[in-house]
Amino acid sequence: GLRELCAQHMSGPPGGYRAHDYCLFGDQGYAMERFVQSPFRGRNLNPDQELFNRTMRNVRITVEWGFGRVTSLFSYPDYKKGNKIFLSPVWMSYRVACVLTNCLTCLKPNQVSKKFQLRPPHLEEYLS
Repeated sequence: GLRELCAQHMSGPPGGYRAHDYCLFGDQGYAMERFVQSPFRGRNLNPDQELFNRTMRNVRITVEWGFGRVTSLFSYPDYKKGNKIFLSPVWMSYRVACVLTNCLTCLKPNQVSKKFQLRPPHLEEYLS
């Protein structure tokens, strides 16, 4: 499952300090676990917790831009009526849409790459 994949691919060096682990960041619907973080909850957050929430909210918005770009360019993966669980290769059509969106980004940077001031790789580099 997801926990095993995270443990295999997101851990720091063997025997290393856990601060080197990577984690996924989800919204408040996710429980806090070793590899999953979510915003701090409650009304009495300390300044560090408020800063963390504010910073991660801004980053999460840029991730949503990426999802939005894929579905605005390629509507099929987002077509709810046509995609049936276990009957439609939704994962495959979404992966293809992501690769093609990334190809387009290599040719013309999008708002995410501009926000973080990152130059996308050349198309040949991305596809190699």
